Amino acid sequence: MLRAARHQKSTVLVLLFAAWVLSPFVGLVYAHLSSKQWLPSPRVLLYVLTLVVVFTCPGVYAAVAFGHTTLKMGFVFLMLPFACWLFIGLVVCIAWLVSRKPSRQGEEAERN
Repeated sequence: MLRAARHQKSTVLVLLFAAWVLSPFVGLVYAHLSSKQWLPSPRVLLYVLTLVVVFTCPGVYAAVAFGHTTLKMGFVFLMLPFACWLFIGLVVCIAWLVSRKPSRQGEEAERN
């Protein structure tokens, strides 16, 4: 990110940019800390998402910063964290919906 922003003179803008780029990683840490009470299946989905984000994002950032792609740097550094946040939100929503549904065994026990 610093290589991509080497021509930027505003320190505040670079710091805001850094916070935005790092925010999905912080969000994943928070999701992992909050996932202790989740059911196993959404937790596995969160683990897979974490692996994808941790290995894909730095690779994409490096490819853009070192000129291995024709994409605009600003576009990638703004949209990739946004896409990560969308996927994190999707996983958290799935976990919330799955955890709200009562299990079949619980319904049967309530009927008896």
